[in-house]
Amino acid sequence: MPVGSQCAQRLYVKRIDCSRLHLLLVLQLLLLLLLLGRPIPVQSANDNCTFIDGYVLQYLCQGRFDREMRLMYKDRIPSMDAPYTIWQRSDTISPVYLLVAFYNSPISSCFTLVMDGGKFYCDGQNYVMKLHTSAEVHCLAFPFDYAEMLYESCMKEEYPSDTEPIAVAIIYMKNNIIKIIESGPDLKASAVLVLFSALGCWTSPFWYF
Repeated sequence: MPVGSQCAQRLYVKRIDCSRLHLLLVLQLLLLLLLLGRPIPVQSANDNCTFIDGYVLQYLCQGRFDREMRLMYKDRIPSMDAPYTIWQRSDTISPVYLLVAFYNSPISSCFTLVMDGGKFYCDGQNYVMKLHTSAEVHCLAFPFDYAEMLYESCMKEEYPSDTEPIAVAIIYMKNNIIKIIESGPDLKASAVLVLFSALGCWTSPFWYF
């Protein structure tokens, strides 16, 4: 075989290998899109949620995460001016046990709320609320000044000095994630179509010509 033909054949094979590599990267990205289109359950960073889990919580107030809170407590998860909602256990008069949820989400409009094993029940309903987003839950069963500051900023009054130390569960839910996931079925359908097209190209004679 002439040397020129051998070089051309090697270049052609190398080009096909690069094309296959690019296709593999595309397939991996499509698989990631398909996974993002699935609802993600609530995950807890701390299993010590017994002080709040299964109890009826009553709405207290809504506030905004400000610069002073960030500087004092170094909480980098919420963005500046992020909204948050606070509930307290309805079986206590004082705000001893609190649930704080950052960002707007379906639970933000609930007057009463029950968190049971990572599932949420709103306003006495017996069915689980569908939260198509990831959520971080941090249960802190010890005195926490950050929770007091969130309470005071939200309620526009000082935390009662004669009240027992706070135990608080903090939830982070991002509103922009919820909006993206709500369009998940369309995204998933498009990804499936492109995935099958890519697989068709992979198995077509062009790649083995």
